[in-house]
Amino acid sequence: MTQPRFLASQLVCGWGEGGAYARDRDNRDYHTPAFPPPRLVDTLAAGDVFNAGIVHGLVRKRSLELTLIEAARLAGRKCGQQGIEGLAG
Repeated sequence: MTQPRFLASQLVCGWGEGGAYARDRDNRDYHTPAFPPPRLVDTLAAGDVFNAGIVHGLVRKRSLELTLIEAARLAGRKCGQQGIEGLAG
């Protein structure tokens, strides 16, 4: 039986209040802490917002390290507000 071949060149894993982790093409590991808001309001869709932040950064050719940090900040900001309106600005 043939072993599956993984084509992912970068791996990213959001870990909630534990922050987020990533590994780049050269097997360098990155970690960013979580960025909790001053007051927790709504966590619904925070993971989706984190993923959108990752896609946004990578499409714009930002470094994986900076992308990871910005996505975690965005997810934290989302947790401090109801819904997702206004996050992009």
